[in-house]
Amino acid sequence: MGIRPIAVILFSGKLSWVWREELVDVVPDSVSRIDAWKASGSKEPIMSYFDNRDTASDDDCCFIDAIRAALYHLGCPDLVTVEMWEAFEKTRPSDIQYGVTREDVTEFFKYLQRQSVPLDCDELQRNLLDGSYTNAAQLDKFIRRLGSGTYSASVGEDDLGHCFVVIVEGPNDDIKILGWYDEKRNPPVAAGLLLNYLWVNRVRWLCRIILKPGYVCRGKRKSRSQKKREKHERLQLQSS
Repeated sequence: MGIRPIAVILFSGKLSWVWREELVDVVPDSVSRIDAWKASGSKEPIMSYFDNRDTASDDDCCFIDAIRAALYHLGCPDLVTVEMWEAFEKTRPSDIQYGVTREDVTEFFKYLQRQSVPLDCDELQRNLLDGSYTNAAQLDKFIRRLGSGTYSASVGEDDLGHCFVVIVEGPNDDIKILGWYDEKRNPPVAAGLLLNYLWVNRVRWLCRIILKPGYVCRGKRKSRSQKKREKHERLQLQSS
C-alpha cells in the first residue's frame, strides 16, 4: 500500500495539514503547479520557479501564441508554426513544458535565425526595457517613447507570467493588446486596450517584432583570427 500524500497549508496564520485529494477539487490549479514543480526536479523554491516562467495558458503556450498573433497582425500568420515550436522544444530541457524562461525565448529566436525565418532576430533578442515597470500605465508611457511597431511582452501578476502582443500605432492612439491566438476562430485574435490590463504588476522583457524579407542564414560567423588564418593559407597556396 502506497503512502497517502498530505499537503501542509497556512490557514489563519497557523500551519495545518490536509489530505492531498481534499485540495484537488478545491484548488486544482495550485495542486497542478505543485506537481509540475516537483516533477521538474528544480532546486529553486516553487515561487521563484514559476516567477521566471510564462505559464498563463491551458497548455503553457502563451509565448508561441503571442508570436503567431504578432505575425498575423503583420500579415504573415504562417511564418512561425506550432510544428517549428514543437521541434525546438525537443532541443530544450524537459521543464520547458512548464512554461518558457527568457533563456528559452532567446534560444528560440536563434533557432528561427538558423532556419532563415525572415524576421529581424537580432532585434528580437534585445530586451528593450530600461527599468522596472509595475503596472500597465507605466508600460503604456514607456512603450510610447519607443514609437510605432509590434512588440512582444512578458508580463506578470504576482507569480503568474504571461506573454502578449503590444501594438503601437499613432502617438495619440490607444495602445492595443493581442492576448491570445486561436486558429479555430475567425479572426484568430482579438484586441484589447493595454490600460485595461489592471492585473499587470510586473514586466520582465519587451522586444520588437520586425519582418526582414529575403533574409537567409549564412551559417556561423567566422572569427577575425579564423579569417586571417584562412587568408594566410590562401596566400601560401598561391605562392607555392
